[in-house]
Amino acid sequence: MSESYIEHIHGFCNTLKIISTDLMRRFPQDPIVYRAHKRIVTIIGIDPKLVIDICGPYLYQYRDKIYSDDVDESSSFFIENEYDREIKENTGGEKLELAKYIIPKMKECALSLPLDEKKQYKDFAAALLDDYIEYLSAINKV
Repeated sequence: MSESYIEHIHGFCNTLKIISTDLMRRFPQDPIVYRAHKRIVTIIGIDPKLVIDICGPYLYQYRDKIYSDDVDESSSFFIENEYDREIKENTGGEKLELAKYIIPKMKECALSLPLDEKKQYKDFAAALLDDYIEYLSAINKV
């Protein structure tokens, strides 16, 4: 196994921190965003590999939509109605998967953003996915 996977774990985690910090700024009254951000920062400090292993597969299932150059297709990643169900599933109790709350919340937030900011969120999703795929490749799972 190549040691280069570490740089992809760090890239993934740094992008996730940027997203969660931005969401805290946008939703200062949302206690779940606050808790999810704190949990992400804590988990990244303890076991960053766990974060990519939890969040990466979620993004990977949407890879065609995230990478699509077709505006309608790539926007559908953010328009999916799945996030309501995903948020409910990932906020029950104090489970570790609360970290996955940030990505569905990012999708929800992107719906209300102007086009340039929505593109920034799409770029965040693509950067996360890039690091996850490179990580899988480095550990020989792709």
